[in-house]
Amino acid sequence: MLTQSGFLYSLDIPTWNPGQVAIGLGDSNIKIWDFMDTSGLNGEKHNFYQCQLLWKGLQGQILNVQWHPTRENILAYSTEYGRVGIYDIAKSKCFTFKTYYQSKGQVFISWAFDIQLDDKPFLREAIITCNPEGIVYAYDAKQHNTRAIVVNDYIQQVNPKWCTTLEAKVKTSRCCSAVDPQSRFLALGNTDGVVEVYRLDTFQIIYVASSQQVAVTSLAWNGPALLAVGYKSGTITIHNIAEQMDDVPEVPIPDTSSVQTFTIHKKMITSLEWSHHQDRSLLASVSKDEFACVFDANNTTPLAFFDQHRAAVLSVCWGIENLDTVFTGGEDKFCYVWKYTDYPYNAAQKIKISELMNGLKRSSNIVGQPQLVRHCMQLAVRIYGGDLDDAIQTVKGRISPDINPTEYEYVSFLDRQEQNEDEDSKVIGLFFGDKNAMKALIGMEGKERENVSGKTSGHVESSYYGRLLLEIMQSNHQAFESNVADWVALALSPMAGKETWLNLMEKKAIFLANSNNPVLAATCFLACSKVYEAIRVYREANLYREAIAIAKLRLPAVDPIIPQLFAEWGDKLQKEATQEELAAMWYVIPRPFTSWLLFFYLPF
Repeated sequence: MLTQSGFLYSLDIPTWNPGQVAIGLGDSNIKIWDFMDTSGLNGEKHNFYQCQLLWKGLQGQILNVQWHPTRENILAYSTEYGRVGIYDIAKSKCFTFKTYYQSKGQVFISWAFDIQLDDKPFLREAIITCNPEGIVYAYDAKQHNTRAIVVNDYIQQVNPKWCTTLEAKVKTSRCCSAVDPQSRFLALGNTDGVVEVYRLDTFQIIYVASSQQVAVTSLAWNGPALLAVGYKSGTITIHNIAEQMDDVPEVPIPDTSSVQTFTIHKKMITSLEWSHHQDRSLLASVSKDEFACVFDANNTTPLAFFDQHRAAVLSVCWGIENLDTVFTGGEDKFCYVWKYTDYPYNAAQKIKISELMNGLKRSSNIVGQPQLVRHCMQLAVRIYGGDLDDAIQTVKGRISPDINPTEYEYVSFLDRQEQNEDEDSKVIGLFFGDKNAMKALIGMEGKERENVSGKTSGHVESSYYGRLLLEIMQSNHQAFESNVADWVALALSPMAGKETWLNLMEKKAIFLANSNNPVLAATCFLACSKVYEAIRVYREANLYREAIAIAKLRLPAVDPIIPQLFAEWGDKLQKEATQEELAAMWYVIPRPFTSWLLFFYLPF
């Protein structure tokens, strides 16, 4: 799906409308995406991108959305400010519950039914929630103005001895929750890795798992038996509680084993979801490591490995009509729809930077120049906290043992006056900085441009830093002078609707790119939110500074295309046998996990 206006924190497809997905966004909106026409009526071709935006009564990032299992158009949601509410899509009405969490953070929500409490009315429809504070609430879905019931109190009453053992733990609390589809069991995850399972009719504890010692970040039920648990470490475990329901002692012995353990992900699990297949138990997982996987509960090797996201993946759900379809969304603001059978797992996929590493090693023939050494060390100083000696020690501590450290120790005897950055080093520092640094560089070059007399047409060429980033924001005036009718049509196209405008804008961008007007073509692509297309245009025109600037300004800092652009530019400069110092610097990838690559540019 096209670029969204915020992070895609949550996805959910209702059973009563398999062609519709609710998206919880990070800009105080909920998007209802009708990706498939399920009305069965013949007529015009369905618009795949047809959406409805909900915003009335919503505040803050929408971190969770959950459709009602049976009632149409009823959607539960939670926000970053600890608010929980219900949105009636048909009536465009938003109801926020009176009780809310005091601190910001992820609030997990689940629908539950027929909950019997001793001194409270029988809850036909409830929303059970939990947040990192450890408080578990049960909201009456039909009484918006009543206070929520504190589930922790009932768990304490029914399981006093077990709760005493929990209270003895220091700095440990419940942090996430999930109710099984039959509304029989409540699972609670803890920050120390413990998973508790309670019966919803009595709140009696029936199962405890402790197979990991890190915080639980996601829970997902597959029927009343299989429970998938995702952890902050990236590990996923599956537990079968079918045989754990009877004769449970007052203080259950934690189960340290699991039916299955998956260790493919290397960062926090953000969401888990079981498929709707009747003949197989397939689990989809997404993580902050930018990958999505599909597992079979009976096999530790993934069935599928999806690596198209360019930032942390935050949400996942399975298609209901097409059972093999997976929906994923994340911090790159894209929602991908893909079939797990089209992305079979290959162990080599996990290493994204191997090609980049080869490019870095190819640059070894241009090291050894004093000015290059100085620039590299100044960059290392910025990365490692501002102290030259500390930077050198960090470099020495990580270098390969087969290299003699004495060959580069003379760097520490560089003239201390050379630590003061010259103008070139300041430019390099801004170029390798974050988004704000890139904006500062554009502003600095804008002031420099004001001092340049005369006007230029097309792209400005120079020997070192003369190619001004300001041209990213400017246009080729000659392109405007031709095809005036096309530009008039493009200017009037919004009157015919957003889709018409986007279509004409994209066609104009393609025409300009083919007409050797990369700056204006990229500007048109950016206007219709096609950031990667704009980068591609600059890339194909060998305008790498512009491509890198656009990537840094418009994409997440961890997007893998940024180091790829640096490496490609370094290769290009090296092949031209010019600007060797610049070529070496472009290989110094501005990402924390690759900062050790500075070793390639020290003279050893």
